[in-house]
Amino acid sequence: MILQRLKQDRQFRDNAISVSTAVWNIAYALGNLTLGWEQESFWFQAVGAYFLVLSVMRIGCLNALRVRTGKVKYIGRFIGVLLILLCLVLAGSVVLSHLLDVNTPIHPIIMIGIATFTTAKTTLAVINAVKAHKTGDPVWTALRNISCVDAAVSILSMQRSMLVSFGNMLPEHIQLMNLLTGMGVCVAVFAFGVALLRHGYPKKRK
Repeated sequence: MILQRLKQDRQFRDNAISVSTAVWNIAYALGNLTLGWEQESFWFQAVGAYFLVLSVMRIGCLNALRVRTGKVKYIGRFIGVLLILLCLVLAGSVVLSHLLDVNTPIHPIIMIGIATFTTAKTTLAVINAVKAHKTGDPVWTALRNISCVDAAVSILSMQRSMLVSFGNMLPEHIQLMNLLTGMGVCVAVFAFGVALLRHGYPKKRK
């Protein structure tokens, strides 16, 4: 019954995929928090909390898709403000982890899991970008930007783990590369937040 509905009802299928993705993202965030606690890593604790906040934002957008009230048009602005605030938090985390954190190698199996989730998140970001472009819907646009931010931070986290777990780079070179990539991701998160704010206001007619 459910499989048949998934095949025939596109909206039901999209909602099911989105909810499943939100659940997996929450699990991934909790996994990062656990890894940060076990390894006493400030970075994994910070990024786990970051992913958890993004998951809550994603659930809010999914609820907006379901309810569809008149306030839906404001969700892009609200998410945009949150992304800008999260950009500041991420920048602080990148700098503090650069100054205080001691990177430790990660087990290859955990590293494979991180790479798999990062690939899945990047794929989801592309899918949401296509949907948002086709529909122009403010909620799908917000979901697209959340997915893009999620993927960007995941790539940064994967880079930090891979450089210390594999390869022969000097510690100072690893720290410099992580700092530069982290600042680049912060700029991208800020840009996605500003884009949502601009998208939330109608253009003035000349």
